[in-house]
Amino acid sequence: HRRVQANDPRLWQSGGPRRGRHGAAADYPRSLSELRHDADRTATFALAWGVFGLCCISPVVWMLFGSAGSGSLASAGRALADERQRSLLTDTLLLGAGATTMALGIGAPAGLALARCTPSRAWLVRLLLAVPLVLPSYVLGLAWILLFGSYGSSWVYSMPAAIAVLGFSLYPIVMLASEAALRSVPARFEEAG
Repeated sequence: HRRVQANDPRLWQSGGPRRGRHGAAADYPRSLSELRHDADRTATFALAWGVFGLCCISPVVWMLFGSAGSGSLASAGRALADERQRSLLTDTLLLGAGATTMALGIGAPAGLALARCTPSRAWLVRLLLAVPLVLPSYVLGLAWILLFGSYGSSWVYSMPAAIAVLGFSLYPIVMLASEAALRSVPARFEEAG
């Protein structure tokens, strides 16, 4: 059995050298079952992206163009020219950015601390820190009003209070994601850096 070199002209007549799974030249032709597996995987990814686009992206696009009235850019410009609309948009962006910053500020260090612990020791702390994840944010908002609303302060109903409640509600997502990401890093990379 003679081995074929990668630069052999007979390979280039058939479209070039075949590559194995890790980029090395493969000496064997691909079987029909491998081609079916690749086609099935491609079809699965295409279906998954289609479902994602239909369920996640199309409602956002519909909301953006539908909220502008007729869907034209001129009506969107008129909507943004209105002072109240600009104020609502600014408040929404401020609330989202503030809650994200607070969730990152609490969740990332908590995830780092949980990732450094052994999993057998961290399960109870993880469970307790993830409690706000199972509570709807409006329940936390009502608890905030019940706890601090009797003091008569207008701060209870302010933007910083809404940012605090929403950030506290969302930090477990950041905590669990950062812990999972840090646990997936091999120990040799942690010690090298």
